[in-house]
Amino acid sequence: MVATDKNIREIAPDVWGVLHTLKMPGGIKMETRMTVIRLKNGDLVLVSPVPIDDSLAAKLAELGPVRHAVSPNCWHHLYLPECLERYPEAQAFGPPGIQAKRPDVTFTALLENEAPEAWRGQIDQRVILGVPEFNEVIFCHRASRTLVATDMVFNIQRPKGLIQWILLHLAG
Repeated sequence: MVATDKNIREIAPDVWGVLHTLKMPGGIKMETRMTVIRLKNGDLVLVSPVPIDDSLAAKLAELGPVRHAVSPNCWHHLYLPECLERYPEAQAFGPPGIQAKRPDVTFTALLENEAPEAWRGQIDQRVILGVPEFNEVIFCHRASRTLVATDMVFNIQRPKGLIQWILLHLAG
């Protein structure tokens, strides 16, 4: 399923979520979410990009220009190259260790505990180290007090399919 503007949902002022169903081996389907944050200057930050079709691109254009694309951990990079191809003027950011997984992407900078100048003072961030193949960065949009986490915190209320239900049940 390609994300369309039908599934853009406002989470808070200047923060939106876009859902995308990721099909994984074994018939497992997982909902993933791209978080869109509009900065004070109108620029958009896309955290964990999903596939962006023309309909979604038009909706994003209504919100502002896409200037930043963020891989928030070493697992959520799948659609980053497509995003950067659609928005060649966007800067790419990722966690420590992402270059080993995505040597095909030129990152503007690796994320640290101090936010890049572009969103400093508007979005706080912390790098969660300890699992090198993961290295998640969590964000907090100051104005709305919205926490943006990717795999550190997730809530699956309705598992899709028996295999996903069994795996989640076994994981507790």
